[in-house]
Amino acid sequence: MKHNRSAVKQEQIDWRHDKVLDLSSKGHTKMEIATTLQVCCATIHRDFEQLRQQAKKNISRYIEEQSP
Repeated sequence: MKHNRSAVKQEQIDWRHDKVLDLSSKGHTKMEIATTLQVCCATIHRDFEQLRQQAKKNISRYIEEQSP
């Protein structure tokens, strides 16, 4: 049961991250995104940090794969 809850929670976080990226790409501010998604601004700030870290990892992985 606990494993199932953690999977659901991760799905919710992934969904929110997708929405954060979508709204951000449309020019919305962090405050507007927080209001739209009905979460606190600190949550959106944390989401941006997590997304930034993931992007860095993806770039590093891509560079490693492309390097001879």
